[in-house]
Amino acid sequence: MPTMLRTFLLAGLLAAPAVAQQPKPLRVFLLAGQSNMEGHGVVDLDDARDYNGGRGTLQAFLREPANAAAWPGLRAADGTWVQRDDVFVTYRCEHGLRKVGPLSIGFGAYEGKHHIGPELGIGRALGDHFAEPVLLIKTAWGGKSLQRDFRPPGAGGEVGAFYTRMLAEYRQALAGLATDHPQLAALRPQLDGVIWFQGWNDACDDAATAEYAVNLRHLLADLRRELGAPELPFVIGETGNWDGVAFRSAQRQGCLDAAVAANTRFVATRQFLRAAEASPNTGHGHHWYGNGESYLRIGDALGRAMLGVIAARTPPAIPAGEEPLRWEQELAAIDRQPAGPARPVVFVGSSSIRGWKNLATDMAPLPVRNHGFGGSRLFDTTYWLERLVVRHDPSVIVVFAGSNDIAGAEPRPAAWVAARFDELVQRLRALGSAAPLVYIAITPTPSRAAHLAIVREANRLIAARCAQDPSLHFVDTAAGMVTAAGEPDPRWFGPDGLHLNEQGYRYWTEMVRPVVTGLHAKAAR
Repeated sequence: MPTMLRTFLLAGLLAAPAVAQQPKPLRVFLLAGQSNMEGHGVVDLDDARDYNGGRGTLQAFLREPANAAAWPGLRAADGTWVQRDDVFVTYRCEHGLRKVGPLSIGFGAYEGKHHIGPELGIGRALGDHFAEPVLLIKTAWGGKSLQRDFRPPGAGGEVGAFYTRMLAEYRQALAGLATDHPQLAALRPQLDGVIWFQGWNDACDDAATAEYAVNLRHLLADLRRELGAPELPFVIGETGNWDGVAFRSAQRQGCLDAAVAANTRFVATRQFLRAAEASPNTGHGHHWYGNGESYLRIGDALGRAMLGVIAARTPPAIPAGEEPLRWEQELAAIDRQPAGPARPVVFVGSSSIRGWKNLATDMAPLPVRNHGFGGSRLFDTTYWLERLVVRHDPSVIVVFAGSNDIAGAEPRPAAWVAARFDELVQRLRALGSAAPLVYIAITPTPSRAAHLAIVREANRLIAARCAQDPSLHFVDTAAGMVTAAGEPDPRWFGPDGLHLNEQGYRYWTEMVRPVVTGLHAKAAR
């Protein structure tokens, strides 16, 4: 290169402005609601008169070795409570007291360090997942309703004072970051989600209950608009300590409204309610009896659900030859189904699920949802798991898919089908669902008898995978659907030799129902 040209290029490079390095992100989550988001879980108070001798405190819960092993990182070896160095909290209590600092015990509704709210479980779940630091901004006040106090603009009428205050305190927390958390000042805050845990006051009022689903829909839509994030993830915690089913159903219905359902997750919490006599505050059912385990588990469930919503925003890679986007019309029809009861058993998969017309009767009294879509393959279910399954917070998931993978002139090999099943399981767990999964064996059908060897091998591989994981259950319906010679038995099928007849569905019911019944009962405990 000529000397003059080399000198010119070097001078140009030296003169070029340096590219500013983008600050590292700070993961910010807004926690909002009323007194149970404030936090009344008792950590260690054990006065016999006021705290039932310490029964049901967080300290008593972690005193059990199995619980301590299942919830590491909360207490140090010397018994002191751990302060995390990657999760931080900003919280202004109702009467002005500000609590800021690293996540630990003590961010509940009272002065001192004797109470927790859901933030402890939420922060633990989020902090264990993200490489970046996490900031939890709590905005919660006791005795506040969505109908009045948090009333969003879209609901009409006077905007609730605490809707406005919630947004103001969120912005104040960010503005005061350098003062409250100097170690975070150089980071770039990004709001990654909102966790809403509220409802008791609305549940106590029939009119507020009747409009709760609509008001919740407006709350989600208005906050997304106000915060400039139309796809902002929301997690809504059920008021599980309220006995009335109608109100809790309204909470679910608001989450499943088509206008806001995307990036929204409802989380049932009823299973975390403990008996009054086993809790610190025996007369405070409105505050989960002050049970420390309840608040910890609620927070963990809410945090894991938030991680699932965030994961759902990144769809899985589509294998060659798969076309999951073609199912929009069928999925829209499923979306229009009524919300139904909490913690349903979701049946999902191809046409044999869709065609199970008597499913509700055959599985009664189990609460079931039929989300079958005919002609689908295993990966179609995997791709749409959030929409089809996880957002409904199922107690049990029943899958029949794979038969259409092994079809046509170029059937997929058994290893392909088994790999797709493994992807389905991985995606399900990544989306935050710990629900047990029941897989109904691929059916040996007369119309596809030429592919029987692939069917058998695929079933064998999937059964082996299920045997390795106690949350997976393989129901071998295929073994009873062949003749003595091992050929597909036509008595189970309709005229097309592919879809089950009434006798076939009765056989499936006999095989599937006992498994699902046991799993659903266990999930409800």
